[in-house]
Amino acid sequence: MRIARLASITVLATALVALTVIPARAQVGVMAGWNYSDPQVTAGDVDVDVGHRSGFNIGLFTSRGDLVGYMVGLYYSQRGFDIDTASVKLDYVEVPALARLTLPFVRVYGGVNLGFEINCEAENFPFIGGAPFLCETDTESLELGWKVGAGGKLLIFSLDIAYVWGSTDVLGSDVGSIKHRVFQIDLGLTF
Repeated sequence: MRIARLASITVLATALVALTVIPARAQVGVMAGWNYSDPQVTAGDVDVDVGHRSGFNIGLFTSRGDLVGYMVGLYYSQRGFDIDTASVKLDYVEVPALARLTLPFVRVYGGVNLGFEINCEAENFPFIGGAPFLCETDTESLELGWKVGAGGKLLIFSLDIAYVWGSTDVLGSDVGSIKHRVFQIDLGLTF
């Protein structure tokens, strides 16, 4: 079921990216980098201190506009967290839709970041009350978030720093919550 959902979402997102590439003066690029995931985790009404998960992200983007414009992308992104000997690893396909302001050599952007969960692994992670954490039933497959960032570009090379914070509780349970907080550093090529 998840594979079929992922395939349909990927086709839709690819079509969206392809449609935005067609206009004249559009730029297309690839970006890859490092994620530092440090989510906000609560159990009941208590914040839980969790460790981060370092991972990577990679994807394609297109942008259009000179001074003011937009960016749309399709990325694979690793997130998650650790608690003592336990860990939760969540992988997403992200589709950011961002407004962009471009100055000489520098751009700033912000907007909506949609995430579709494609993989979840929980190792030794007990849930509240001792019940085990089950990826199939305990996580939401769709996350709505926000992304802001800034980057510099020289010739076809770029360096971007961004922050993504999820507004969706990705924990499908009423005994706690997980909201993503992800810091990203990316290197890119624009064509």
